[in-house]
Amino acid sequence: MTADSFAPRWAASPSEILRFWLAARGLGPRDLADRTGRSESWAEDLLGGTIDIDVDTAYLIAEATSTSPSFWEAAETQFETDQENVTLDTWCEHMPIKHMSAMGWIPQADSWYDSARSALDFFGVASVAEWNSYYGALISNARLRSERPGQTRTPELATWMRACELFAPEVSESYSEDRLRGALEEVRSCVTWPDPARFVPHIQRTLGRAGVRLAIVRAAPASFLSGAAWHDASGSPIIGLTARGLTDDRVWFSLYHEAAHILLDPEAAAPFVDELDSSTVAGTSSFQDSDDPTSEREADTLAVEYLLDDIAKLLDLQGSTLGVREIVRLAAANNTSPGVVVGQLQHLGILEFSRRNSLKRRYQWSGSILGKR
Repeated sequence: MTADSFAPRWAASPSEILRFWLAARGLGPRDLADRTGRSESWAEDLLGGTIDIDVDTAYLIAEATSTSPSFWEAAETQFETDQENVTLDTWCEHMPIKHMSAMGWIPQADSWYDSARSALDFFGVASVAEWNSYYGALISNARLRSERPGQTRTPELATWMRACELFAPEVSESYSEDRLRGALEEVRSCVTWPDPARFVPHIQRTLGRAGVRLAIVRAAPASFLSGAAWHDASGSPIIGLTARGLTDDRVWFSLYHEAAHILLDPEAAAPFVDELDSSTVAGTSSFQDSDDPTSEREADTLAVEYLLDDIAKLLDLQGSTLGVREIVRLAAANNTSPGVVVGQLQHLGILEFSRRNSLKRRYQWSGSILGKR
């Protein structure tokens, strides 16, 4: 928009203008019918807004009101434009515009209209209708695992998923289950690496050779998103993580959990979306809060199998006797990090959630970059 342009947040229909004109003169539908030579029911429909203003109708109204046909044709055109703006304004009010701007995904704007147009550009769509047909449908069909059923916000989820699609490295390879299984075995060696700045690019390259895209993108502050797995518009599997909780056990469990969804259901048309409270240990949310509890349980199981070489050893332990040295030795024996072991011991109920959390590696966000703390 230019500085002197204006995008109203309301829409006045020609029928409203005509009703106002008649009312100001003490006239009604019957008078309009007499003046136009049409039926009273036609006049009522026109005043009710169920008849579009075409050239012939504009001429009739102009004759009845001593105005010009062009005025009524222009009023109809303006009404259609203003209706689009009202729809756009309502859509924009529900979008996480502040978060999108803070992350640098859209420019800061001086008007609601510029913000809304930038948001549409971010999604690569031209209108709210186009956004609804793709992103609205994508989210409404998602298989959701949430501790707050019914509270998922479509705009925040769609925005985050779009950001993942934009920032995940493109892949040239087609998806291969065998290569993905090999990639997941290979990146196990990164679990002990302390800095995401080092291990995230390595994981992206390794998964990319299996035809899988990966992005770790910061979610909106009010979001409970943990991760998701879906297919982008080109059909490539994509894993999105938020690093919610900012600890190594949660990040690594989420990675393998979402990868497990791809392995177990590679042709899934609907996204798998996980929303977990930051205080929840990885793998402990109720399956009753899932749209597909069987798939979630299977993904949890497969994730643990990848992360731990011998989970049976953990099942025989007593949490009250587990010291730091014992956990470190367990981690070494399982080729994983002490934080991952602590997380799984807490999940299994062997270790209280408040114990040994100091062994978990902590991460932090610096803008859009995840790093070690």
